[in-house]
Amino acid sequence: MASNKEFRGARAQIWFNLLKMDLLILAAGDGTRLGAAAQGLPKPLVPVAGKPVIESVVSALPKELGFNRRAVITNSQFAPQFHGWAEGRNFEVIDDRSSNRYDRLGGIGDIGFAIREAGLGKSGGVLVAGGDMVFTDVQTDFVNRAREVSLATALYDVGSLDQVRRFAEVETDEHARVIRYQEKPTQPRSCLASIMLYWISAECIDLVQRYLDEGRNPDQCGRFLEWALGYATLSGFPVAGTWFDIGDPEALSEANQFLRNRTD
Repeated sequence: MASNKEFRGARAQIWFNLLKMDLLILAAGDGTRLGAAAQGLPKPLVPVAGKPVIESVVSALPKELGFNRRAVITNSQFAPQFHGWAEGRNFEVIDDRSSNRYDRLGGIGDIGFAIREAGLGKSGGVLVAGGDMVFTDVQTDFVNRAREVSLATALYDVGSLDQVRRFAEVETDEHARVIRYQEKPTQPRSCLASIMLYWISAECIDLVQRYLDEGRNPDQCGRFLEWALGYATLSGFPVAGTWFDIGDPEALSEANQFLRNRTD
């Protein structure tokens, strides 16, 4: 029989785990823009500098965090491949039950599915990351700052107004609070973009389903943050180092070349 001390210790560990954040990596996109460069693989499993893109995402998150749960969400077609990748990595694979491009849930739809069906983020919040990004540095500062607020997005200066049109343009105040957020801007005023590394606290988790229940765009994740500005404070913090969005063959080639040059 366990002693009172052991019981208290076990109860404290359970409570600590409940307070820890969950991690969700989005990996249901088919990566059609990569074409032949995808080598028939889901985009997050395409190799960059010899490793799957998704491993760059995992490596960019501080190891000392000790996530309560780590999950990747994908579709029924790709699920077997992600089960193979996840084996031995302490990752859950969530199948969103979509089977083709016509019944896809979309990025926000997948976040909602993971929260609703798998219970992610209900206790300690969830860190959401796109599975098709490459980071050169560990994002300790972003994660630590994000955990102190209700909602947060990672920010990156993409270098040109043409590039920011592909993402979401963001303006922040002196306290890092987002005061303007525009998904896919047609006339951007700055090069500061919101990238798909988001923090959603437990207190804001229900906003995802509320957004979806209103019949809003379930695909472009930034649409949720743009909408959420009306209900919660959104903060924006810059990522460390260099970041790549592996959206097309040119970006894949650029990331490959950059990382190889770093190791030469």
